Amino acid sequence: MISELSQMSQITWDDEVACRKAREIRLALYGRNDYRTAEAISELSKTNLNRGLGDEELNDEEEYRLLVEAFEIRKATLPEFHPDVADSLKFMGRFFQENHEDSKTALPFLRKALAIFEHNDPTGMDINTVLA
Repeated sequence: MISELSQMSQITWDDEVACRKAREIRLALYGRNDYRTAEAISELSKTNLNRGLGDEELNDEEEYRLLVEAFEIRKATLPEFHPDVADSLKFMGRFFQENHEDSKTALPFLRKALAIFEHNDPTGMDINTVLA
């Protein structure tokens, strides 16, 4: 059991290191205001969902800052109803719900994300709509 936990924390730490490197590379290639950079930033913020024991573990402030940064870039560079904008909103809602048990703050983010997913999927059959 302990070896499994150690392996899980190493995987989580490796994921975070890889996401940090991806962010650096995309910043160098595309600059800050590019949807591809926002994707790397968003993925880095998600590494905190599976908290590891490595020194590189994100704290709540950094996670929130990354979520907001990814959202702002996506909002500025993508159409209003783009699924990546909805993805950012969904994860901002999850941040408040899961990290702070704050449903009142989470709900507007989650509702807007769902509205965007539904806009792109009127039948409601797409997995993103179902999981939102």
